[in-house]
Amino acid sequence: MNLAARLESAATPGEILIAYETFAHVKDEVYCEECEPIKVKGFSHPIHTYRVIDLHENLKEKPEVRAEMPHFKLDANFKLMSDDERQEAALLLREMLARLTIDTAAVLSPVSARQSGSPLLPRQQNTRIQKLTQAPARYLRLRRR
Repeated sequence: MNLAARLESAATPGEILIAYETFAHVKDEVYCEECEPIKVKGFSHPIHTYRVIDLHENLKEKPEVRAEMPHFKLDANFKLMSDDERQEAALLLREMLARLTIDTAAVLSPVSARQSGSPLLPRQQNTRIQKLTQAPARYLRLRRR
């Protein structure tokens, strides 16, 4: 038996499971939800599986947000979150945005000052940071269902 047959037998009726290798090829076209790795006979390591949901073009609204960079990872599934979890996530994202904005302003200010010849005064810089940190709702709109 091959891996596809093993995944088919592990899936519930009407469900399609695919392995990571297949997911990597279709993820831009097909929306999938990551599942727990499963032990498959004939393989020494657990297989990372994904449940096929639908084509991206058929989905009106994606129930989750995923982003991955070398030093940043975000994986949120709004469909599974309670109202309390949504509020906690919104607070966390606002705090993160504020910290990123402050850290970015501190790092970029000396460079900007040298390039433009007119450094921001501390008061101007603080006003700019306050505007950015007070407006996260514009960037972080969580929809209630």
